[in-house]
Amino acid sequence: QLIFVREYTVAEGHNYHVKHFCCWDCDIPLAGQQYITENDRPLCLSCYQTSYAKTCATCNVVIAADQQGVAIKNLNFHATEACFCCYGCKKNLLNGRMAIKENKLFCSKECIAKCLNR
Repeated sequence: QLIFVREYTVAEGHNYHVKHFCCWDCDIPLAGQQYITENDRPLCLSCYQTSYAKTCATCNVVIAADQQGVAIKNLNFHATEACFCCYGCKKNLLNGRMAIKENKLFCSKECIAKCLNR
């Protein structure tokens, strides 16, 4: 439909009637609300949390839409010192080098050998 009224919203570079800019999953109106785009589809935060949010490999808690996360290979982590750390010595890995063995983060070959008995 052509937009002739003043009530419209702009999202992702497109103009929408306010009533047509809705969550892809639940149809709740998103104009003026926070939302996340997943696969080019707008989602309310609740639907994103339920259907698309990733689970942290360290603590097994969902990484909320308002939290920073780190994705490496097929693993996801909260971007915190408590979760993105060496499995062996708990050293913070946010700004350092790391290795992944058996889906766990390590800071060094020594920690890998110590923890995996190799």
